[in-house]
Amino acid sequence: MSTPDLFSPQPRARNTDPQTSQDAARAFRGKPCQSHYLLIVGALWRPMVPPEIAKLTGLSVVQIDRRRRELVDRGAIRLTGRVVDGYEQWERINCE
Repeated sequence: MSTPDLFSPQPRARNTDPQTSQDAARAFRGKPCQSHYLLIVGALWRPMVPPEIAKLTGLSVVQIDRRRRELVDRGAIRLTGRVVDGYEQWERINCE
């Protein structure tokens, strides 16, 4: 099993966005969120909800929630199915 690449380019604009937005997204592809990915994944030493991750990382709950789908799609985290105080619980996927 290969380690997920948290820094591989991912689209940051929708197909329906204007061309200028798509061009801007390509220019920043993979750059603005790299540090967020590392902070979030590094903080997940046990299953947690976004407010717990926020306390450990200094990121806002909104910043963390915006990375959820990207981190799931990259295979770095999974949702446990548990809801705590209205937040879905996350856990890190350890790659061997």
